[in-house]
Amino acid sequence: YADPGLQCAHLEVPLDYAKPDDKVIKVGLLRRPASDPAQRIGSLVMNPGGPGGSGMSAAAGKAGDVADTELGRRFDFVGFDPRGVGASEPKVQCRTAEERDAERLMNLNVDTSPAGVERTENQAKAINAGCVSRTGIDVLAHIGTREVARDLDVMRSALGDAKLTYLGYSYGTRIGTSYAETFPGNVRAMILDGALDPAQDQVSQLLDQGRGFQQAFDAFVAWCAGLPDCALGQDKSQAVAKFKAMVRPLIENPVSLSEGRKLSYTHATIGTVQALYVPQLWTPLNRGLQGLTQ
Repeated sequence: YADPGLQCAHLEVPLDYAKPDDKVIKVGLLRRPASDPAQRIGSLVMNPGGPGGSGMSAAAGKAGDVADTELGRRFDFVGFDPRGVGASEPKVQCRTAEERDAERLMNLNVDTSPAGVERTENQAKAINAGCVSRTGIDVLAHIGTREVARDLDVMRSALGDAKLTYLGYSYGTRIGTSYAETFPGNVRAMILDGALDPAQDQVSQLLDQGRGFQQAFDAFVAWCAGLPDCALGQDKSQAVAKFKAMVRPLIENPVSLSEGRKLSYTHATIGTVQALYVPQLWTPLNRGLQGLTQ
């Protein structure tokens, strides 16, 4: 955020839109103004998804890429942290960093026996209790897509745009479709990348997401196999088996890291999945996998 070409601010919105004169919260915003005011069309507002992803960080990361393009010349590039996230206030907090590490060492996604399912459910209840005690039920009752869509319309107005131009990725597409449903007359244009089907049940969503990650992993393997130092080797047919051989031992034997932290199976799989989103992260993913073989 130290880039002098970026502007940061908070947007005040009601916590409860049914009580607009009651408690106020703040939504974090970041903007890179259009580089050619004479050609400026308006604001392009973006959100990277999650739920819980920081639109400010995502916009800051992409702002330099669009600055010298037609998009950067004609639009203010705007990212926002949805209510409860990142720079927005108050921020939803359910666990400390130490508690999150301890949970990942439990590897809850491995044991699908009745006892394992019960342990997962108990941990979910503990997380929920932490959300309530650390954040407050009054805030949690108004953290959701419908409220974010209404925040987005306040944002559109505050930015001075008669209609919204929006770019959403992943869960950010759900924010976009909810906005379009709620304010159909206020949409100028939308790009919904990796769109969620609002009518799809959660189990189907998770299955489709798994298929998508497998396709991304296959693409990573095809890229990696062309490298002389590919951690998964040059035989693409053996890549999945090699990956499993690297990460599954972490279930019983996590790797000790600095400051007393440990790399668990869950940490390793989450790190892999996150790196599969964009090819720019494939090089550090390969380095990380190489580290597991040393």
